[in-house]
Amino acid sequence: MAVLRVPVLAIALVLACVGGAGYVYLRGHDADGDVGLSAHRIVKPSARLQQAVANLERARNFEFDVETHALGPNGEQWLNGGGHVDLVRKRVEEAMTPGPKGSTTDEYYRAFEDHSRGAAVVYFRASFTDGRLPAGKTWVKVDMSKKAWRLQPDDVGNPIAMLALLHRARAPQLSGTETIGGVAAARYVVSIDTARAPTPAGAYLDRIDVRGLPITQANLWIDVQQNIRRVQVTMQRPNENWVVTQNFVAIDAPGDSTINLPAPQYVIDADAIPGLSG
Repeated sequence: MAVLRVPVLAIALVLACVGGAGYVYLRGHDADGDVGLSAHRIVKPSARLQQAVANLERARNFEFDVETHALGPNGEQWLNGGGHVDLVRKRVEEAMTPGPKGSTTDEYYRAFEDHSRGAAVVYFRASFTDGRLPAGKTWVKVDMSKKAWRLQPDDVGNPIAMLALLHRARAPQLSGTETIGGVAAARYVVSIDTARAPTPAGAYLDRIDVRGLPITQANLWIDVQQNIRRVQVTMQRPNENWVVTQNFVAIDAPGDSTINLPAPQYVIDADAIPGLSG
């Protein structure tokens, strides 16, 4: 069944297309922010994809929002939220709630994740932990770093998991133009190499195992500065369907982007709480 687990690792301006080779004719922005004629560009899709992924991986930080929609035998389920990623330290701070964007609920999930060793060490608190932690303890620690992280469909909303998929994106095909968050962007259909085995001794994104993900379609939106503005991944199994949409709200923002993990005195290991489950 399509069940959303709480993720405990958990671009209105139109671009004109040049026909034939799938290049995009990009109208740039003048200094006053209006669309001008001073920055026309013609860029091959493969070069645009490569540069956009590299820009994201080289960034010090980014902010994101995400929405996951799952449909299965038990009906439809939604999960939405967002947060901040400190790529220098490979850490994530995120907050998620069930339901589509704009819905209200008393349920919540907040987490800090440390991916410096591959799979995450997670520090979380949630509505289902309220009243169940010892006095003085406000965060539950789950250490998943000792095992390889093999992605499941409901992990894809995690920003580090999404980076791992972008790291394996290839064969972009121009499919249109849109405006995402007030920014003009070209939309590409891409393939994700889900057959490539992870590299245990490689960089942290190469250590994530994406084999077996039932991806049927992946789309990227890339702006004139070669930044990825949105990713949407569709996955299907018999009687199950997932659509994950992640927006990159800010990339390499100035200022201090450090994510500090909870202090040890406020943390309790999940193994010390019998029967704890989401």
